[in-house]
Amino acid sequence: MSVRDQAEIVGKQSVETSTDASSSYAGSDHRRDNEECVNAVAEMLSEQLSTAFDTLALDKAIAIQAQTSGLVHGCMHESTSLQEESQRKLAVTKLKFSEHVKIARQIRKDLDDLQKSIRVLQRKMKNSHPIEYAAAKDNNSNPEEAWD
Repeated sequence: MSVRDQAEIVGKQSVETSTDASSSYAGSDHRRDNEECVNAVAEMLSEQLSTAFDTLALDKAIAIQAQTSGLVHGCMHESTSLQEESQRKLAVTKLKFSEHVKIARQIRKDLDDLQKSIRVLQRKMKNSHPIEYAAAKDNNSNPEEAWD
C-alpha cells in the first residue's frame, strides 16, 4: 500500500468523522472540499517522499554491501581451508615430534651405554697395562676430558 493510498484512507476517515460531528447544513460541498484537500495533501506527501529517497544512493549501498558480503564469504572460506590445513600439518608435526623424541631417547640410551663400555675398557686397560696407560694419559693435554 502506497503512502498516497494510506493518506486517502486517513483522509476519508477524518472526513466521515467531521461530517458526522458537523451540522447538516454543510452538505456535500464540504465533503468534496475535504476530499480534495486530502488528495492534495496525499499527493504532496507522495512527492515529498519520492524526492526524499535517493534510489541511486540506495542502489549503490546495496551493491557495495553485496560486494562486501562476497568478500567476507571468500575470506571466511579461505580462513576455514587454511585452518583445516593447519590442523592437518599440526597432526603430522605431532607424530614426527613424538617419533623424534623416541629416537632422541634411544640415542641418549645408546650414548650412555657406550660411555659405560668405554669406562669399563679404560679400567681394564689401566689394570692390565698400567705403564702404557699412564704414558698415554701423560701425552694427552687435558686428561680430565679424555679419560673421564
